[in-house]
Amino acid sequence: MKLFIIFILLVSCAGLEEDNREPEVSEKSIDTDVMKKRKPPRSLSYSASSDKIKIANLGSFNSETLDGINPGSVNQSSDEILMITKLCRSGQASSGQAKAATLHNKYSKWPTYWNAIGLCYYIQNNNYSAKIFFNKALEMKSNFSPAKNNLGLIAIRERNWLLARDQFKAAYQINPSSQVSNFNLGRLYLAFGHGDKALTHFSRIKDKNFYNRNVLGKHAMAYSMSGKHQKAISLFSKTNSSSESMKLFKSYSYAKLGKKQQAKAIISTMQVRPENANYGLYSEVKRIVQ
Repeated sequence: MKLFIIFILLVSCAGLEEDNREPEVSEKSIDTDVMKKRKPPRSLSYSASSDKIKIANLGSFNSETLDGINPGSVNQSSDEILMITKLCRSGQASSGQAKAATLHNKYSKWPTYWNAIGLCYYIQNNNYSAKIFFNKALEMKSNFSPAKNNLGLIAIRERNWLLARDQFKAAYQINPSSQVSNFNLGRLYLAFGHGDKALTHFSRIKDKNFYNRNVLGKHAMAYSMSGKHQKAISLFSKTNSSSESMKLFKSYSYAKLGKKQQAKAIISTMQVRPENANYGLYSEVKRIVQ
């Protein structure tokens, strides 16, 4: 039986807290009315080859987009744009925005600069202002995939699932090997029951540390959802996660493999209420086991 389930795990995609504050006049926060009259030094005019995130020894996932950067790694970097991110991630948003103002003349042609400011507002759950700056990054470079990924995360916050999918797909089309867009597409497809599509994208995550920490359990659920139960159990055995969704799918795969004792050992310890998004799967597994 095909399982049509919307998982609670979507909450972990971006934190679905609504932004109820009044929109800020975010352009003023970096004094662009004053600064736009100045031209950046010719040596700092934007070019794709010079617009890099200068962090050494990071995995491919973390180095790909500002949203994926580990705060500990940011502390080890002298990159000026990343200092905006560091301050905002450490709860010093006003200092991060002030830092951005001082860098405007130097980096206003760089999409990573605008993306960093957008991320600062994103961290504050100010979706309105974050979108302004992520789109500003795209004005600088229309195929700047990190900004598209981040706009997709905002779309998830706003429960605009199709827009989120389209933003992630656009980022993927720019760079099919992108760790970030493959992860975002995989977990979105998983949340809406498209196991085969999720498998395609999860299998492209090559950053082992990130995969083991954030993808392994989801990959196992996608295998289970797609009817590939032996592969699902193999991956479940390698993960330490014990989320409700993972327990249910692990029990489901055991049951479908005819290993009902193992399935029952998991499901018998669980109580899932009818209002829970996982209740359909819970009821199905219980029926199979019995």
